[in-house]
Amino acid sequence: TLADLEAVWIETVGVGRAQTCALTAGATIWCWGRNDRGQAGQSHPEVQVGRERYGAERAVDRPRRVLLGGEDRPAIALSVGDDHACALDHRGEAWCWGNGERYGQIGLAAPFSAAPVQIVTQPEMTFQGAHYGWIGKPLTNARDVAAGGCFSCALMRDRTISCWGCSSGYWDDAAHVRQVPEVKDARVLVAGAREACVLTSDGQITCGLPDHPRVLEGVPALVVAVAVGTFPLAVTADGAVWMWPSVGELPTRLDVPPAVAARAWSDHACLRNAEGEVRCGHLRADGLFGLEPVAGLGAVVDFDVARAPADGHLCGVTGDGLAVCLGSNAWGQLGAGDQDPHRSAVKVTLPSAPSPD
Repeated sequence: TLADLEAVWIETVGVGRAQTCALTAGATIWCWGRNDRGQAGQSHPEVQVGRERYGAERAVDRPRRVLLGGEDRPAIALSVGDDHACALDHRGEAWCWGNGERYGQIGLAAPFSAAPVQIVTQPEMTFQGAHYGWIGKPLTNARDVAAGGCFSCALMRDRTISCWGCSSGYWDDAAHVRQVPEVKDARVLVAGAREACVLTSDGQITCGLPDHPRVLEGVPALVVAVAVGTFPLAVTADGAVWMWPSVGELPTRLDVPPAVAARAWSDHACLRNAEGEVRCGHLRADGLFGLEPVAGLGAVVDFDVARAPADGHLCGVTGDGLAVCLGSNAWGQLGAGDQDPHRSAVKVTLPSAPSPD
C-alpha cells in the first residue's frame, strides 16, 4: 500500500561524525551509528558514576526510529551536525538530540540527550528537587532546520532566521534562541562546521551565521544550491560552481564539471551532477582539488558529505528511495548491522511498515 511505501521510502539523509539519520516520505525519522552522547537518538537504561556512563548502548548498527517528544509526530525536516541532529515536526516546532555539552546546540533542556528535546524561546528556570531546568514557549512556525558543528538554526515561516548554540559566554547563554536580525526574506538555509549561510529571495547570500553575518559580494544570477565549508560555495542554473575565497572578495568560478547540487564540511566538498554521480575533493583558497568520483556509491538523488574526510563515511539516497552508505563504520554508522568498513555502498534497510489488519 501507499502507507507501506512511504514508511520505508527515504527522502533525505544526514551524516554526522559517526552517526547517520534519515527522513522518510512517511514523515518518520530513523538514526543509527554512534550513540555515546545520544547522537543516534536512542535512550537506554544506564548508570553514571562521575563522568563515566555504564550500560548505555553506545553504538547502534541498524536503523531505529526516533520519536519527537516521545510521540508519533510527523517530521517535515531533518539536519545532522557533528555530534547532534535537529528536526521539525508538523507544527513547525524544533527538536534536537545528541551532544550539546559545550555549546548548547541542542538547546537549554540538557547538555546532551538521547531523547529529542524541544527548543524553547523566552525560557524561565525551574527547580525540581536538587536539579534545575528550563521551561518556555516552544519555538514554532519553522519551515526548515540546519545543524552545524556547534550551533543549530531554523528558517522560520516568516523567512527570518533563529539560531542557538556556538556563542561566547556560559553554556546557558549559548543555548538561548536568538534571531538573526540582519537576515530577511530567507529562502534557503544551509550549515557547515563553522557557520551557516542563507540565500534570500532576491538572490543575496549571507554567511557567518549565527553571530557574525556578512553579505557575500558578487553573487551570480540564478543560484540553485548553496554549501558552506571552509569557504562558501554556490551552484548556478547553468551548472557552474562558484567559491568565495576570502571575506570581501568576488567569487571565483571553479574549474570543475557541471553540477546540480553541492555539500561541504570544513575543507571537504562534494558535487552531484545531473546523472546522480557524486565527486568529492578538498577546498583550498585557490580552488577545489582532487575531485574524484565516489567509487562504489552509484547514482543518487540526495547525499550528505562526510564530517571527517580522513576517516569518515558518506551516504546517499537512490532514485528508488533507498539509503546507501560507504566508508568508516566503527560505530555502525553505515547501518549494515556490523562495524566493519565498506568500500562499496551498502543498502540500509528500514524495518517494514506493519501489515494492515
